[in-house]
Amino acid sequence: MIKMMMTKRKVKKNRLAAVAAVICSAMMLGSCSVSEIFNNLPGENATELYSHPETATVPPPETAPETELPPETVEAAAETQPEAAETEESSSEAEKKLVILNAPGNSLAAEYFLDGETDQTKDGYRKVYEGIYNYQSVIEVEHGVFTTEQMTDLINFVVETGLGLDTPESSYRMYVDGDNMVTKVEFTYSRSFEEGGQMYEQLMSKADEIVKEAQPLITEYDKVKYFHDTIINNCSYDTAAVNGHAAYGALCDGKASCEGYSKAFTLLCDRAGITALPVHGPSTDTGGNTEGHMWNKVLCDGEWYNIDVTWDDPSGNTDNLRYDYFLIDDTSCSRSHTAETNIYMNYPLATNAFGDYYTRNGLVIGYDSDIYDQLYFLTSSGLPEETAQGIIDFRCLDENLYTQIKQQYFTDAADGTKGFSDILKMFMQPGESLRYEFSDNPQTYTFHITVTRN
Repeated sequence: MIKMMMTKRKVKKNRLAAVAAVICSAMMLGSCSVSEIFNNLPGENATELYSHPETATVPPPETAPETELPPETVEAAAETQPEAAETEESSSEAEKKLVILNAPGNSLAAEYFLDGETDQTKDGYRKVYEGIYNYQSVIEVEHGVFTTEQMTDLINFVVETGLGLDTPESSYRMYVDGDNMVTKVEFTYSRSFEEGGQMYEQLMSKADEIVKEAQPLITEYDKVKYFHDTIINNCSYDTAAVNGHAAYGALCDGKASCEGYSKAFTLLCDRAGITALPVHGPSTDTGGNTEGHMWNKVLCDGEWYNIDVTWDDPSGNTDNLRYDYFLIDDTSCSRSHTAETNIYMNYPLATNAFGDYYTRNGLVIGYDSDIYDQLYFLTSSGLPEETAQGIIDFRCLDENLYTQIKQQYFTDAADGTKGFSDILKMFMQPGESLRYEFSDNPQTYTFHITVTRN
């Protein structure tokens, strides 16, 4: 007898075993999960198991509103049928297989992760990738290679690294043999092959347009920064967006969740010949809220870094882009982000602590000179006399210095003044007033100040 397993794409794995028909519901990026097992052996009662992993999709710190996630839908278990009946395909399904298009080659991200994997794993990746690319409802894999847990990780791997793939519906069936090894996977899709193909072409055209704009830039750093800024300037964080979990949402619709931001960045880098990897796992914002999230690692000028385009998006304020999570090392990233494991996605270490935006641009306040003098210099650079508004961004060298500067210069004194106000007074013209607003990030030790001349 062939068994069926229905599952949902997930990050957190449930180690479940069943002897008869199995149905699992697990989480896709952006949803909760409920798992349910039914044992339908004759004479035995059904047993149920429910697990509730953390929800997904972290909004940008301080700005994005929380979104209530829709309730999960759990489908009932199907009775097991004789093997011949379950493996028989309809004539319409057979006809679809005759018009399969050649899928593009693997992305740089996929090639990075597949390096060193077995030929069977590489073949399994291509079969799943080509099947989803062609909107196949049934994808067969080599028998005896993948357990259900391995196939779940493989599907996540394909969906995250397959450039421009239309994400299938979150539910899918796994068919397993008597040894509980996967023989095929059955998907459903929210759109037709024709509609999906048109969207794919639109996405690739838009991506190539952006990459072409970046061609005059010399260094990989400048190109990566251009892609980072372009996504933020043209996309709004929206977990309810129809295509929010895809690169299409970020680049074509201008609305996406963290998954869409991350996939868009991966795509742009890949088209420019730069290796960017999707990373998923729980992230904790400055308010202490922990949820599932997706960001990237990128190989820039020979060094690996973390980059979170979503959390650098200041919620539509394109005049003051953030670079708190731009090319940071693992130590800095780990204060708020934790990468989850996938057996096919082993992330490289990012150890260079001197490649971030603030260090490269001389915007780090340290202990080598007086704090007041450093703040004065940064203010003079960020507040030109001829402009009505100035931006002053800087990072503190460590947590102690961050705490000291916040208390001394940005905490109300007894007389109602602030220490930073005294610095601003040095730049006021006769009859002029200056007003400033600031925000800070205790996880990255950064300050963002907007000064307006009146």
